[in-house]
Amino acid sequence: MSARRSGWRRALAGPLLALTVAALVPGSLDAAEDVAGAVNKAGRQRMLTQRMVKLYCQIGMDVAPEGARALLAESIAQFERQLAELAPSAGTPAARAAHEETRRQWPELRELAAGPVSRERARQLQAASEALLAAAHRFTQEIEAGAALGPLVNLSGRQRMVSQRLAKLYMLRAWRIEVPGLAADMEAAQAEFASGLGQLMRAAENTAEIDRELYAVAVQWEWFRSALGFEGIASYSLVVADASESILRSLERIVQHYERASAR
Repeated sequence: MSARRSGWRRALAGPLLALTVAALVPGSLDAAEDVAGAVNKAGRQRMLTQRMVKLYCQIGMDVAPEGARALLAESIAQFERQLAELAPSAGTPAARAAHEETRRQWPELRELAAGPVSRERARQLQAASEALLAAAHRFTQEIEAGAALGPLVNLSGRQRMVSQRLAKLYMLRAWRIEVPGLAADMEAAQAEFASGLGQLMRAAENTAEIDRELYAVAVQWEWFRSALGFEGIASYSLVVADASESILRSLERIVQHYERASAR
């Protein structure tokens, strides 16, 4: 392994860190910030549907299992909490229908993710995550139109989801979980992430701070994409797990920058 790659591995080593996301305080934001914040939070729900499966597979494969267990419990609790917090944002019939569908789909995934770990349950969890992702995405789209900078909040938020989707698909493949179309899904997700990152880096609304964060993601993305190409090597499962969390933390900061910018 090259010295450069070894240095990167050391930088990512250690237990996985939990994401700390500040809750929205009702009444403390103006209307534009409220809508952008809701788009951010709804987009985070999409990400969590993928992250939970990734973490479940990590536990099953014994890849940083203690950190994965802690993050899985946190992700389940965060999705549950945000599902309730987002209900007031469903201001149209279409948004209410999408939120209700998300609420209806959630118990199955929650039960599977919090239950015993096995390959068969992982397969069921993967199917449940796809249905829940579709519902959460529809809800995000419904509330996006009300935000002045909604498209950038939504796009950067979707990048969070795609980073976790790529790691999820990698873990499913590494654990030998049969998923129809997995290779094609991985290829499509890689293309989407690369395209989305390019769009964000070209956005006229970017500040110098946002540009710095996006450059950091671009550097991380090159390592992440390289690691995704390795299969059947246990050490690379840990690389993918750590890299996906590192990119996720960077993207959380980027989404928050776009969210704040929507009020200007």
